[in-house]
Amino acid sequence: MPSAPEPTEIFTVTRGIVALPLRTPTLPPATRTNCLILGEGDEVLVVDPGSPWRMQQQALAEHLTGRRVVGILVTHHHGDHVGGVPALVEATGAPVHAHAGTAERVEAVDAELADGDRIPFPGAPGRYLEAVFTPGHTPGHLCYRDSSSGVVLAGDMVAGTGTVVVAPPEGDMVHYLASLERMQELDASKLVPAHGPVIEHPADLLSEYTRHRLWREGRILAALSDKPAGLMAITRRAYTDVSVTLHALASYSARAHLDKLVSDDLAEGVSEKRWRRR
Repeated sequence: MPSAPEPTEIFTVTRGIVALPLRTPTLPPATRTNCLILGEGDEVLVVDPGSPWRMQQQALAEHLTGRRVVGILVTHHHGDHVGGVPALVEATGAPVHAHAGTAERVEAVDAELADGDRIPFPGAPGRYLEAVFTPGHTPGHLCYRDSSSGVVLAGDMVAGTGTVVVAPPEGDMVHYLASLERMQELDASKLVPAHGPVIEHPADLLSEYTRHRLWREGRILAALSDKPAGLMAITRRAYTDVSVTLHALASYSARAHLDKLVSDDLAEGVSEKRWRRR
């Protein structure tokens, strides 16, 4: 990590919501996690202060100068989303809010959020964030919907840069696909992913995500035969459209698809590491 601060461009999502992309130890090709700052006055909420690196934490502190952090929200427990939480808590004393599934994995959580819970939007009476339970990427993943603008802070449900990895045992493809459907029901005006630019046409993207996952599942099913095969062999057959340099990463999602195929009674796990078509 560079010892000197790098330029970090903040951008406005909608009234009262700005994003600060901070460098984090995330999966390539992404290099940053969007830290969201929400509030219409001197008080703000901060969502996913993910960088564990001091210079990036200082960049966040500079953007918070003159404003009081009244709460820290996290979408899920991965390090590129919570890496900066301890430093921000130490600096501000703000309470940390997350789903119970995240609280099991992050000691700093002060208050647990459930699906449908409302968090008042600082400086805007009547405006609030609604917590939306969207498991699949992780068991405790939350999105947050702004009641005023319809903007949804999407965490790692979608990506503006790279792709979403659904990696068992904490990743679950059945839950992930159900959460994509739930997100469609939110009728979002925009999606703000944790990595990459704002998504301006949410319905189109969510439909494409579902279509692509089901298409990939079909490829994985076609890669199976009566003869048991290991995970990497199945991945190589099903991901011929993906560079072999990415097959190790792709194998995580392939495993999640295999688990779903087993639950759908279309595949059989003959051992912990080998599968065949049913």
